[in-house]
Amino acid sequence: SDYLPAGETTAWRLGVPAADLPALGQAIAADPDVAECAVARMWNWAMGKTDIVDSLQEVPAETIATQIENFKTSGYKLKDLIFAVYTSDDFTKF
Repeated sequence: SDYLPAGETTAWRLGVPAADLPALGQAIAADPDVAECAVARMWNWAMGKTDIVDSLQEVPAETIATQIENFKTSGYKLKDLIFAVYTSDDFTKF
């Protein structure tokens, strides 16, 4: 009933096991790097750049610090993040 092959377990990061899929989701949600990655990926998407994972690009933390903080305080609402990115000074200046 699971998508994992028999005998394979879930893990969060190399060598950090998760007991089951709900535990995996909780571990992912608790990791601040996930929020930062989501914001950086949304930032590059909005700016018309390539995906940071595909191209191994880094968005400077100081560039997206406000959006990261807003994303966390909004309860990780993607719609609010998209709005924040498209209304940021870096996006609206030309």
